[in-house]
Amino acid sequence: MNGWSEVLREVETAEHGAHLSSLARRAARVASEEGPPIGALQPRIALMGGASLDFLGEPLRVALAAAGIWPELRVAEFGQTLAELLDPNSATASFGPDLVVIAFPSADVAEWPETGCDADDARRKAKHLIARLLEACEAFRDRCGAEIVLDNFIPRPVDSLGNLAASVPSSARSFLRRLNLELSDSAPDFVHVHDVRGLVEESGITRWHDARFWFHAKQPVSFECLPIYVRSLAGVVAGILGRSRKLLVCDLDNTLWGGVIGEDGLDGIELGEGSGAGEAHKALQVYLRELRERGVLLAVCTKNDRAVAELPFREHPEMVLGLDDFVAFEASWGPKSEGIQRIAEELDLGLESIVFLDDNPAERLQVQSFLPGVRVPDLPDDVSEYVEALDRGRHFEAFHVGSEDRRRTEAYRARRSAGDLEAKTGDYDSYLRELEMTALVSPFRPTSMARTAQLVGKTNQFNLTTERLTRSQLEEIASDPLHITRTLHLKDRFGDHGIVSVLLAERVDDALDIRIWLMSCRVLKRRVEELMLDVLADAATRAGASELRGTYVPTDRNGIVCDLYAELGFERVSEENGTTRWRLDLSTHRPLTPPIATE
Repeated sequence: MNGWSEVLREVETAEHGAHLSSLARRAARVASEEGPPIGALQPRIALMGGASLDFLGEPLRVALAAAGIWPELRVAEFGQTLAELLDPNSATASFGPDLVVIAFPSADVAEWPETGCDADDARRKAKHLIARLLEACEAFRDRCGAEIVLDNFIPRPVDSLGNLAASVPSSARSFLRRLNLELSDSAPDFVHVHDVRGLVEESGITRWHDARFWFHAKQPVSFECLPIYVRSLAGVVAGILGRSRKLLVCDLDNTLWGGVIGEDGLDGIELGEGSGAGEAHKALQVYLRELRERGVLLAVCTKNDRAVAELPFREHPEMVLGLDDFVAFEASWGPKSEGIQRIAEELDLGLESIVFLDDNPAERLQVQSFLPGVRVPDLPDDVSEYVEALDRGRHFEAFHVGSEDRRRTEAYRARRSAGDLEAKTGDYDSYLRELEMTALVSPFRPTSMARTAQLVGKTNQFNLTTERLTRSQLEEIASDPLHITRTLHLKDRFGDHGIVSVLLAERVDDALDIRIWLMSCRVLKRRVEELMLDVLADAATRAGASELRGTYVPTDRNGIVCDLYAELGFERVSEENGTTRWRLDLSTHRPLTPPIATE
């Protein structure tokens, strides 16, 4: 896969639309020779909007490839957004997309406030326009089950009112701002707002907008800013489809602080007040803490003795991050690729879930060469730009941040404590009993649907079929009486793991076909799967089914469950190209009763 590795590495650093377009052409050649990137999702994505989007499709595709997504794309004619959404026979509806991107809706605004209107009139007009747009989105979602990404509204490059535009309700600048506020307040869960206005504010409107491209080709973003837009949009799509990154592994010396702790000592490193570099290193730590607080896992990989590496965390007064903020701490003198590999194995995470942050270009190159699945952002020479460089990659985009995301670090620490208990106990059954596990098993619920969709989109290892369904599709299935749905929320003496398992089965004649069965790797070997089978078997019997049927579809990641059905007492019915089909006669099944109490 050398062709893919080279192309995808450059996607991260492309600074101009011409470079990105060249990479898109190279990616198309690699795909024709090697096929899509290994393990890439291949959803159907439709693009529509008030501007010409022909320039966008292929650059977006190659940016998505860097996130493990190789989509089938359809680009609608520009200026047809409402028609495409509302017409049940539109080409977009016939395409049957999994996800729709509505790009640059500012060009679609056909109604503006009357000149001289007051703020209430402008507010009502904004509310009306957003309601009409969201109603069209809802109609399309109800028809096709697609998730929708909607760019927010960006300012015009000029306004004839000058400074008055900020305070006159009827000005384009004020009205577009009202549209964004109304969109943020009113967007339903299946509409994911892409903050393009924020990108424009960061880049500058005169840099973003190129009048020549707009007047000659209706292209709403300059080639200079196209990579910024495309990478941001790809990050949003990756978050929705479960391909955003989960773990940030960071270096210490000259990354979290300035200097080398082993040589400069505690008083010699730069961190915090007193120097520009010290304040910049502290700002990076603040940013990492914010990532951790919304569910991104943090780990350390450093070349040092552990006691020396831990010293600033224990004794430096300006440290923002503490040792408890990290789920793994790898301090050794070997290659960092090997340290990252050990961290991944310890946490049961794939390399494609990891971002590695290091100031040293030689270390970055070593990791890129040996672990091509790991995302390795280039860092500039000036530490003042580290935060922007990391943020620009949109590695950790999420479509939802809930309580379980915020508890993720604690859940991994609880897992480590459970591992220590296992080592002390010796007898595995005794260890499971001493965990004092309690489970709440329930049908899909609206309050936990975001977490359910997150697991369905991201879980790769303990996943029998890896069928990917969007939140909208899961909500539709949850209301279908022919489906049985279950989630399992697990607690033990060390902490609350949240929802860790999802099961979805469909009634077909007198059997239940298991479509989705997955579990977080945090709770592997806890016998959670036995409890889920007991619950499903009971529900199936109550529904009048005589057997359960399951399918195992092999992937490059889910080999750990290839024998699951056999271990649970299913009989193998057939095998074709590695895919196996199984059945369980409910009349002979006996509950497995694992040591997990149920609420």
